[in-house]
Amino acid sequence: MKCNNCGNVVPDGSTFCNICGARLSNEMRCPACGSVIPSNSVFCPDCGKSLRHDTPDSETFNTRQQRVAQPAESSWDEPQQQTNTGKSTYNRNLIIGIAVVAAVIVLLLIARACNSSDRNENAVATDSTSLVANDSQDAMVIFNAELSKNRLNTDNSQAAFAIKFPAVGDNPEYILGLTYVSDPTVRSFFKIYKLTQNGSDWVPEKVMERSVNGRSLSFDNNTLLADITQVPRAVRIEDKAYLYFAFMNMPMGGSNGRVSLCLFEPESKQLTTLDYDGPMKRMDDGRQYIYGQPIQSIASIESRFLKQEAQSIKILYIPTEEELRAEEERLAREDSLRAEQQMKTPDNADAYWGANNSENLNSVKNGQEVSVKTESYDKPIFKMENMKKKIESAEYIVFADKSGAVYGFDKNTRKYFVIYKSSGSGASDIGFGSDNSILRMQTSDGHLQYNLKTHSMKTIN
Repeated sequence: MKCNNCGNVVPDGSTFCNICGARLSNEMRCPACGSVIPSNSVFCPDCGKSLRHDTPDSETFNTRQQRVAQPAESSWDEPQQQTNTGKSTYNRNLIIGIAVVAAVIVLLLIARACNSSDRNENAVATDSTSLVANDSQDAMVIFNAELSKNRLNTDNSQAAFAIKFPAVGDNPEYILGLTYVSDPTVRSFFKIYKLTQNGSDWVPEKVMERSVNGRSLSFDNNTLLADITQVPRAVRIEDKAYLYFAFMNMPMGGSNGRVSLCLFEPESKQLTTLDYDGPMKRMDDGRQYIYGQPIQSIASIESRFLKQEAQSIKILYIPTEEELRAEEERLAREDSLRAEQQMKTPDNADAYWGANNSENLNSVKNGQEVSVKTESYDKPIFKMENMKKKIESAEYIVFADKSGAVYGFDKNTRKYFVIYKSSGSGASDIGFGSDNSILRMQTSDGHLQYNLKTHSMKTIN
């Protein structure tokens, strides 16, 4: 028995096809008009309605027959073709996605490199020797033993560190160690020793000594807030070996701090130092830092390397350009304020009056009446032995001194003030007008009238 839908041979007595699931009855009802028609009908012979949901109304019976005539091939080939198309689409999308992600990563790396280049266009490439703890400890044990053995610590110095330098080419390995004394009241200093091997023995040699008088020294990484794997260490710059180290040195009784970063080249025995000097400041996180900038120029490759390394010394706070400008403006304002306060002292009363009233005097000479800027003082602003004339009313005392300056004293407020001060010969005579609050002065700037109550001045005939 064959299935009328797919042509599959089905077992006898079956009601449905075991391949396509079609009912095996020879008759069916048209879903459109309800007529009883053969079950293998594609179109209803009564109403013409298509009986296949997957068959378009425009599809003819012949084309349908041609399509259904290859059930075995279409049932296997079409799904395989769909699967291959899906995989191709998936693979293409996957490749595109990977390419996009790779492009984004490359762009980010380029941007990061550009930013890094902008931050430090003179970056110094180094080949830094990473120290293994056992090597560092071993070098320190050897160094301390040789210091004692050769009586090199009789100067009350203590060992700060010792670093092993690996063998390079024909040059054998060696050790560089540093000792120091911190005594700002007498003499602070540090020394660098080079230890080389002679057979099984180590031979120490002092290769450098530096005095830092009047300052206390600390090579402690906890004080520097530095990584012990970075400070101190052996480095190579342009194929030269260097010892890099840093220490803090504080002036005795001073408020400024200093961090000194150093590169020592054992071959030439040259020491390059970059000192960051600045005040100790408590920053926003509550901790104290040295707010510092280098006091030497950044010219050599060694100094540029030390400038890079300064970023890892966390006791240093290196201000930005904006912060430096703001600091300069703040200091300028403070200097100006101090200068102004100094000018307001009784000893500088004449100079302060002259600085504030130079334009007012020009206006007075041009016939204008102006309000003079005055400052009151609790103490005398002149010396009595220099006075050449004194006049007095119920409310005021007015003095003219030998330099030509004129001063007043208010009896009610008990304050002293400058009335007139000229760069010329000054006042030659003074006197009260009809009103004792009006002062008349004969000066090198003309015949002037001064109101002691309103502190206004004008020229009179």
